[in-house]
Amino acid sequence: MRMCVVNLSRSIRVISLLLAMLAISPMRPVLAAEAKPGVPREMIEKLYYDQQPTLWDIIDNLERERAGVVDLYFVGFAASADQDVFKREVLSVQQLFDRRFDTAGRSLIYVNSVDTIFKLPIATKTGLHWGLYWLGGVMNGEEDVLFLYLTSHGGKRHLSLALPPLKLEQLWASQLKRMLDDSGILWRVIVISGCYTGSFIDELKDANSLIITAAAADRPSFGCADGVDYTFWGKAYFDEALRRETSFIVAFNAARSGVTVRELALGYDPSKPQIFIGSRIAAKLAALEARLRPLAEPTQ
Repeated sequence: MRMCVVNLSRSIRVISLLLAMLAISPMRPVLAAEAKPGVPREMIEKLYYDQQPTLWDIIDNLERERAGVVDLYFVGFAASADQDVFKREVLSVQQLFDRRFDTAGRSLIYVNSVDTIFKLPIATKTGLHWGLYWLGGVMNGEEDVLFLYLTSHGGKRHLSLALPPLKLEQLWASQLKRMLDDSGILWRVIVISGCYTGSFIDELKDANSLIITAAAADRPSFGCADGVDYTFWGKAYFDEALRRETSFIVAFNAARSGVTVRELALGYDPSKPQIFIGSRIAAKLAALEARLRPLAEPTQ
């Protein structure tokens, strides 16, 4: 009986949530005169209606939490179709986490790219809010850990969401905070790659969160281009440091040094990656890392 009441309550909440999100985050076609090369216009309506079943199907097939085990769940969010590096990076990071951090069957990916529009959920505020909310029901919100990776062009307290000719709203730090709180997921590792992403920290920080950003609040980051697999930060943190380390904090220190050396060698002002370590999260991650360490053979 209690389970029925919980499920009914959750259903009522999600209906209210969907109505609210549809009001604040419409996905509207751009007028023809404004359209950029991207999603074929004749496919826009199909794309719009396919999004919900695509997302639900992926979530329905996620592995459920294991009682007594600190499971790690990975969510990747490649938010801009302006360059294909964001898509390439998120897909590569998912593969790394599935192989090395025991997230196979426990990862959810959003990508803004014409190449994946009918294979993966597109990166919208509404889709991310839905996904985190339902992921909170798959995970044990008080035991398991969420690793959320967002990569895109950035501005002060927001990330750019782009998939022409759809007109997507930007993702603001305060909105991301609300999504995470609505999910019921207590333990969070949040990594954000993009210019000025340090401006997210004040909004997102709490005792149970580790927050890592590719740049300080007043600095750009570098490496956004077509045809490459990683941004400068993605390369240093994921493709280099986390192929050797299981500690997200130790990996940050190594990546910060590596990316600064690269930027200075190219004559760029350093991006100054930032980290915030909540007062309770370090001990939680130490337990997770102890479980993962025997499983995480170094990868090339």
